[in-house]
Amino acid sequence: LAHRIQREITRVRAQVSESKQLQSGHLWVGTGTAVLTFFLPPGLEQFRQRDPNVEVRVSTATGDEVVREVTLGKLDIGVVYS
Repeated sequence: LAHRIQREITRVRAQVSESKQLQSGHLWVGTGTAVLTFFLPPGLEQFRQRDPNVEVRVSTATGDEVVREVTLGKLDIGVVYS
């Protein structure tokens, strides 16, 4: 029992560490074309350099569509402006 508990503690620590460092996973980003073209690339490049094992997907849509997709949980982040 003690060995099993120790393995579980080790597993949980690894999961917490991984989530803090974003060693894996995915990030779905939605934005408008102008933001994607002119403002988002430098930030995405920094993110990818810092967290290269995180899959990043970017989709473009209108601001209202991006907000809706975030609200529905289909996007992790929405970058819009008015």
